[in-house]
Formats: sequence, structure tokens, C-alpha cells
Amino acid sequence: IDEVHMLSTAAFNALLKILEEPPEHLTFILATTELNKVPATILSRCQRHSFKRLDAEVITAHLGHVASCEGLKLEHDAAELIAGLAEGGMRDALSLLDQCSGAADITVDSVYSAMGLAGNRRTAKLLDYTVKRNTEAALELFDELWTDGKDPATLLGELNTLLRDCMMLSVAPRAGANLLSGRFDKEILAVFCKKLTKAELLCRINTVSDYLIKIRGARSPRLCVEMCLVALCDPSLTEGLDELRARVSRLEYDMANAPRARYADDDEDYAPAEEIPYDEPPVRPSVEYDDDDELDASQFAEYQPEDDLLDKGVSPVDLNPDAAPEAKDAPVDNALLWAEIIDKAESSLPVGLIPILSDPTQAKCEVSFDTMQLYVVPGFFYDMINKQDVLMRLRDAANDVTGRSLKIQLSELVSGDSKPTRMVSELEKFKEFRYV
Repeated sequence: IDEVHMLSTAAFNALLKILEEPPEHLTFILATTELNKVPATILSRCQRHSFKRLDAEVITAHLGHVASCEGLKLEHDAAELIAGLAEGGMRDALSLLDQCSGAADITVDSVYSAMGLAGNRRTAKLLDYTVKRNTEAALELFDELWTDGKDPATLLGELNTLLRDCMMLSVAPRAGANLLSGRFDKEILAVFCKKLTKAELLCRINTVSDYLIKIRGARSPRLCVEMCLVALCDPSLTEGLDELRARVSRLEYDMANAPRARYADDDEDYAPAEEIPYDEPPVRPSVEYDDDDELDASQFAEYQPEDDLLDKGVSPVDLNPDAAPEAKDAPVDNALLWAEIIDKAESSLPVGLIPILSDPTQAKCEVSFDTMQLYVVPGFFYDMINKQDVLMRLRDAANDVTGRSLKIQLSELVSGDSKPTRMVSELEKFKEFRYV
């Protein structure tokens, strides 16, 4: 069964039954080029034999033998070209030879014509135009190929094969012909290896490969090839990472192969260039400063309201014209001040918070010039007070009592290394409590 991977699921299920219990007189031979598409249930009941690709020399020799037996006039160069197109498959090589058998003499040109290929010369010429950035000549050559009936996708495939061979010869020059496709002469490949860096070859291969993918679903294959040629002629039109690497590699190559500058030690007849006279810059006269000319820093001091509080002992209430009159009598002691703040905010706060805030073991307050620092024991009470509306009402009450514009900060209250404790009798005012 050839190309067994093409069977449907139902066919595989039907085949599986007889594979499990085959008759003694029956042997199945399953052939496929895509083993990954064969179900695992089929593979597990078969012996697997993998065949390697044949060398181009073996295929060429066998094609000559078949041509002599069939009475075909096959040139050696044409046989090598067919062997390269077969890519290691003898069956494909014989199929290509059968397609070319209509010609009286099977030459390289007849193979190109039968396969619908552009030919290595015209493909190399097209690549040469793109290397020289001659967009007009590249498009004219493609128009000739299009008029001759060449397939656009096949043309891009040939161009990619040429670039691939150049890359293989550039990175592995001693590997021999096994890595090359055999479609192009080594002399042509060597010329392009000198003109293009490895990064430029890689960039062009990626560009052609991308357009090969696009051409499959494109409505106009011709337009797709033309855009590919324009991109190859002017890499700056596609500012991708590969294009930037190619441009950097070109700059590095040009700098490494640039002519070296001549110095006096290189040539006895070398004469240095005549020195150009120039005027010395004028020397600025030195200036001596007198101590009496020093400026007094106090003349430039700016007025700050905080200076009145620190130096002159002015009350912050006097600096706030919107403060209530009773704010001048606000106590300085933090404990007394906190008690007045609680009394002021009692009407706007939830009833359950007042006992917590009034207990010094649960909450404390420190008021500085512009900040009210509130300390609350961590836990359930802290979460009750750490709410936006509660903090804003406490701040408003503190502003009314002190006559200042304060900002409030909430922190956890921890006394020493021990956590605050409460007596059971003090917890009886809450409806429910339990021992932990």
C-alpha cells in the first residue's frame, strides 16, 4: 500500500483488524513518506524500515543506465540536473526523466523547459540584479520569465535554493557537494559568497521564504513575486531585525576590507600634509576680587511661615485666619488634645468606635505641626478605624480643635515586645466574645 498515510480513519480501523490477525499467506508492505500521519495503533503492529536518500552520483549513474536501455539520448549534465531535482529519491528521478523523454536529445535546456524552471543562469542573473540593487532590471527579467510561462512560486523556490547553496558553501566550504543541491555551478556560488555576507544571505533566505508562504494564498502571484524582488533590492524598506543584522554585517565587512591609511613608516616618500597655521585664542585677564564686594546672603533669604513658628514662637492658629476662635485654647498635651478631638468627632462617628478611641491601651494620638499620627492596636479594631470616612471625620475634628490643616496617618500600636491585653470585664460591654 503506497502512500499509506493518505488512508482515512475508517480505512485504518478496517486495516487494523486484519493486521492484528493476518493470514499466513498474506504480508502487508506499507510505504509512506510522512510517517507522522500514520496512527500509532498501525505502527505498533509493523516492522519499521527507514530508507535513506540516495547520493546524486548513484542516481545519475542509474539514470544513464535506464536511458541507454530505453534508447534515450541523455546528456551527463542533464542527468546530474535531474538527480539534483529528485533530492535523493530514485522514483522522483525516474518520473522526471519520463517527463523529459519527449525531446529527441535530453539536454539541460530541455530539462528546464519540461520542468517549467527558469534555468540556473537566469536565476543567478536575477539574484545578481538584486545584489546590485537594480530594481528595474530585476523586474524586467521577471517579466520575461512571466511571459515565457514560468511559475512564480517555482521561481521563488529556485531563488531560495540558490541562496541556500550560497549559504552552505559560505559556512561549510570543505563539506563538498553533498550539502549542495547540484543545480548551480560552484563558480557561480563562489561569486555570490564574495558579494554577500552570511547575515545578508540569511536575511534574503528569510525574505524569500516569507513570500513563498504568502504566494500560496495570494490572488496575484505575480504581484507577490514583484514585491519580493523590490524588498530584496532595497532591504531598508523592511526594517526588521534580520535586515538590521544584514546592514550591520555589511558595514563591518566594508570596514574590515577598506584600504588602510598610509603612515610615515609605510613609505619613505611619504610627506606629511602642510600644517595649517591658526591664531592662538586670546588670554582672558585675571580679575582680583575684594572681600568688600561679597554679597550678604541674608539679602536673598525668602520668607517662610515655618520660621515664625520656630524662631518667634507664633501660634499656628495665628497663621490660619479660618481657624475657630476657641482653637487658640487647644491643649498642648497630646492626651488632652486627643480627648477633645474625640468629643468633637463623637457625633459623626459610629457609637462602637468611641470606647476604642478613648482607651489609651487601644488608641493613641500624637499631633505635630501639620500631622496627626494615630496609633491603633492591630486586628479587628484597626480594620474598623482604617476606613476612609472614619479617618476623614477624625481629621476634620482635629482641624477644628487645633485650628490647623492637618494630615492624618494611621499606624499599628505596639508597646514593647508584648501585645496589649484586656481584662475580661472590659470585654463584657461587647455583646459576644470568646477565648482564643
